[in-house]
Amino acid sequence: MKILKIATISLINITFCIAFANNSNKFISDQLIVKLKNKSPLKSKGIISKKKLYDNLYLISSKNIAALEKELRKNKNIEYVQKNFIHEKETIIHPPKNFNDKKTTISKKSFISSNSYFNDNKSSGQWYLKSLSQKGISVSSAYANNLVADQKDVIVAVVDTGVDFNHPDLENQLWTNQNEIEGNGIDDDNNGYVDDIHGISTVNRNKQGEATNDIMDESIHGTHVAGIIAAEQNNNIGIAGISKNSKIMVIKTIPAKGDETDADVIESFVYAARNSAKIINCSFGKSKKSMAVADIVKDLSKKFDLLFIVAAGNKGKNLSKKPVYPAAFSLENMIIVGSTNSVEQKSYFSNYNRNLVDVFAPGTLILSTIPGNKYKSLKGTSMAAPVVSGLAAEIKAQNPELKSDQIKKIILSTVTRKSSLKRKSVSGGIINFKNALIKARK
Repeated sequence: MKILKIATISLINITFCIAFANNSNKFISDQLIVKLKNKSPLKSKGIISKKKLYDNLYLISSKNIAALEKELRKNKNIEYVQKNFIHEKETIIHPPKNFNDKKTTISKKSFISSNSYFNDNKSSGQWYLKSLSQKGISVSSAYANNLVADQKDVIVAVVDTGVDFNHPDLENQLWTNQNEIEGNGIDDDNNGYVDDIHGISTVNRNKQGEATNDIMDESIHGTHVAGIIAAEQNNNIGIAGISKNSKIMVIKTIPAKGDETDADVIESFVYAARNSAKIINCSFGKSKKSMAVADIVKDLSKKFDLLFIVAAGNKGKNLSKKPVYPAAFSLENMIIVGSTNSVEQKSYFSNYNRNLVDVFAPGTLILSTIPGNKYKSLKGTSMAAPVVSGLAAEIKAQNPELKSDQIKKIILSTVTRKSSLKRKSVSGGIINFKNALIKARK
């Protein structure tokens, strides 16, 4: 990846690793997102520029956006018009001073190595890989019992802050666009992106406003998420990813020190779908509901059979009372993931809802990769979501004929049920890697 400009890496002291928005109504002042009812042309004297996001969905700009919006809302050929909302990140939330969660702390005993399948020198710190009896999710047991065979890799798109592609535990784990010639400055595959070898960045755009290939993580979030899913196993260094047969497509859409827009998120999802990703990890969330984002998730899922794995959020709230999107969209092709700690209880920060949150997965003190060839333990539903993404990828790899809805059913039906989670999620339990793979094989 020599062609990529390596950005300065800012190691931020993050307690909760998911960027959730506050109640903001900020938007790009000269832009609108418009969906047509049919393929009739979108015309107006007020439109300065027009970009097709997907099928009948467009991003348009105007000098007088208020007048144009009023005009378009009267057009019978338009299904809806919405602003291109900017989703602000919240200040990182720390637990209240009077909050005492003793169960969050993992004892030294929990770190005694039982991950005998993995020779990675930090895998003993990955408590969640251990067998069920040791409060893990039976990842090591599944591998030790030969439930995971070498198969064709499944592409997992990580829509996040980018990835440190030079990290020794990740450099061999990235998806590579075989139809693109690295470094020649040409869009060889005519997909609209130049030199997109491992993915794109909607954060770092060129002078023409086009997404670039500058996918280096300027935070630590995306690199941490990618490592949980697919850090190289048994290479005698670092950690072991959940999935053996997956490759990470890097889509840098969440700015380290800024705010992404609905149009950025839509472009990211469309890119992932058109470039053969089967699973999209969404460790982000916003308080503003976007019709356009919800539409694109539904449309892409139908056409490309995509499965979206989405973090439930870190407010410690009921999602129906304090909705976060895309988690609160309640769409069939999504798995919404809450977080548990090492004693199989809901993490105090995790959102929940018996109808919206599908499953729980380990999300407290999760050791993974961070930029600069380093490793760090972080907590958040951002960490729980990629645990499920890794499981979904491995299910797909072991049984490629399975559709996204079947993978979701397998994951939800093989959980380890917990009475404390019964009223907090659809499945009432924590994912079980081993049981899910056994069912997938059948």
